[in-house]
Amino acid sequence: MRHVGFDFEEGRYDLEEYVALAEELTGVHVTPDMLEHAIYGTGVVEVPRITPC
Repeated sequence: MRHVGFDFEEGRYDLEEYVALAEELTGVHVTPDMLEHAIYGTGVVEVPRITPC
């Protein structure tokens, strides 16, 4: 995370650091066009409650 610009001392991060981290982890160069025209999907996962015996 430091390699891509996160400053842990200051404690605040901008979009650029998150994009740089995504690029570093995936090897995919993120372009403005990708962000603007991408289709984003979401989902909801229901976590079952476990009741003690």
